[in-house]
Amino acid sequence: MKLTRDAWLGILVLLMLVAVTAATVLQQSKAPVIPYLSTSSAPNGTLALKLWLNELGYTAAESSQTTFELSQNIKTIFIIQPILAVSESEWRLIDKWLDNGGVLVIAGDSSQTFAALHHFDYSATLLPNQAAELSMAAPLLKSPSFISKVPVKTDLALKTTRTDFTPLLSVDGQPVIVSFE
Repeated sequence: MKLTRDAWLGILVLLMLVAVTAATVLQQSKAPVIPYLSTSSAPNGTLALKLWLNELGYTAAESSQTTFELSQNIKTIFIIQPILAVSESEWRLIDKWLDNGGVLVIAGDSSQTFAALHHFDYSATLLPNQAAELSMAAPLLKSPSFISKVPVKTDLALKTTRTDFTPLLSVDGQPVIVSFE
């Protein structure tokens, strides 16, 4: 049986649709992933943190405001691997919010992270060797509860002249995660 011209045309259109779909899928998989997005499940995304916080009963919200403002119902702010510097006016708002009981978590190894640490009189110091685990320095978290060692890789520890902090996790006696008021 010989195919008609219309049948060949239909097969050609179908093959072209398959090719366009395949090219679109390949192009999307090559799109750059923005790191540390709370909607990203990529290795450097923070979706797992957001879901964990929601599971613990905390509302993890995102804001795309153009002017930095802090609402009264915000209890904790995470600054994770910032790519933009925090301005002095933003620091004044954050400092006032912290004085009223807010909790700020700063994490990362970018120059903006180091600038944020510097605002609180901390600096990051390079460890002689990468640490594969951190030691408990104070009771930390109820869920998940940590007993003694935490499997976290880091190249950095914190350094400060402050005396009003509590080391939470450390490596070789050097604080890596601290709490202070």
